[in-house]
Amino acid sequence: MFTLMMFIVVALVVGRMAGAAIGVNERSQWHRRRNARVPGLPDERTALPSARAETPVEKLQREFARGDMGVDEYERELNRLYGIRE
Repeated sequence: MFTLMMFIVVALVVGRMAGAAIGVNERSQWHRRRNARVPGLPDERTALPSARAETPVEKLQREFARGDMGVDEYERELNRLYGIRE
């Protein structure tokens, strides 16, 4: 068990030293390129989700739920949208 713990400690120390030697830290060019923001593009962390257009079926469902039309009218309009002839 002690040998395993010593191996982990040595691996951590060597890893940190190797990272520092090759310049992989929060100030390195690799991190700057990885975290770079492209000018003109919105930041994905702060960008608002895009509003999608309402489909005709969703509009029809909203009107029916609001009570602007009855069941028969809703079914007629739904059949018209889907091209079903009665």
